Amino acid sequence: MSNGLGLSPATEGYQPSQKISSAYVEAINAARFVKGFGITAMIFSMLLFGGSLLSVAVGLGIGLFILRYDKQSFYRVLGITVMVLAILLPINFLSSLVLSGSVMRKGILTLRTLSRQSSEDDDWIVSKKRAMIGTICSGLGIAVFLLYLLIFAVSVTLMTLRQIR
Repeated sequence: MSNGLGLSPATEGYQPSQKISSAYVEAINAARFVKGFGITAMIFSMLLFGGSLLSVAVGLGIGLFILRYDKQSFYRVLGITVMVLAILLPINFLSSLVLSGSVMRKGILTLRTLSRQSSEDDDWIVSKKRAMIGTICSGLGIAVFLLYLLIFAVSVTLMTLRQIR
């Protein structure tokens, strides 16, 4: 059974207990992505300022994995964007923000789709938890990024003020 989105619930381990919409099947599969890459985005944000070579390698790996995750254009565009931003050394720190923001957006859309469906399906609770975990972790990734950016801005300001005196 194919739903026209390139996803096959039977091959993905999802067996619906009743006739359901393709949007719901997509939300079930997207919840897996959101949880896995929400946690990855949070860790990537924490590792980002550990070194430029490390962040480039991790960004390329994450981008390549996302690119091959599924055939939908969302995954392809996100994977390519993360890889390109990871390679561009002056602005490679933006790759974690793009990853975290995209995963958070996907998580919010997944939660919205799940909230419109009935909770009678066995995978509904599991998928909602996955989407919530991923959304929260990607939000924490954005917060870590903004914290690093704030620290950087304060340190540059203090160094500039010290130079003026």
